[in-house]
Amino acid sequence: MKKKLICDIDSTINNHWKRIKKWSKDNPHNEISWRAFTMEELMKDDPLPNSKEVLSELSKKYSIHFLTARGFNAYRRGRIFSEKFYKLRGGYLFLKINDYLSIIFSLFINKKDKMKNKYAYSITEKWLQDNGFLYDELIVVDNIYDKIKILKDSYCDLYIDDMSWGQNYGGSYKNLYDDFIIELDKININYEIFNNDNNWLRILKKYK
Repeated sequence: MKKKLICDIDSTINNHWKRIKKWSKDNPHNEISWRAFTMEELMKDDPLPNSKEVLSELSKKYSIHFLTARGFNAYRRGRIFSEKFYKLRGGYLFLKINDYLSIIFSLFINKKDKMKNKYAYSITEKWLQDNGFLYDELIVVDNIYDKIKILKDSYCDLYIDDMSWGQNYGGSYKNLYDDFIIELDKININYEIFNNDNNWLRILKKYK
């Protein structure tokens, strides 16, 4: 039986920072524009070097489960405006109407089906498929702290995550969620903090 590997996505297997930098550099206080979280922009993310190849190699020993905190733009069904309307003047209003209607629609969806109906789930699933990532499960939660419950309830042999925040203030891997790391230590999770030094090739060498 394979061991279980749970892996983050943003800034762990994709170049999340490039998109965030693009949509925060001209905003006051480096705030991230809502446009950074449209399908068009998310699908432009490039895989990080060696991420796909190393996970493919590790899949011989581990089942691969992606766990990402992407709580943006509510649900997929019930959205009446395509993203081409977001490019019009007042595009943010079309986005918010879509979000509102999708939340109303979600009231009629079974609880067990809600995660897969998340707007972010369908985009993330498509990105993984288009970029050739092989995996056993995709889990999408709203924020990084929701990951703790998943990790508590799901036995994990190895967890990989950059655990960083504030990419809009100067790049990935600089500011860590220290309180999140403390919680991981409390539940005795075997984890690797992914960054430029502790990269995919080093992780492969350690766990293959």
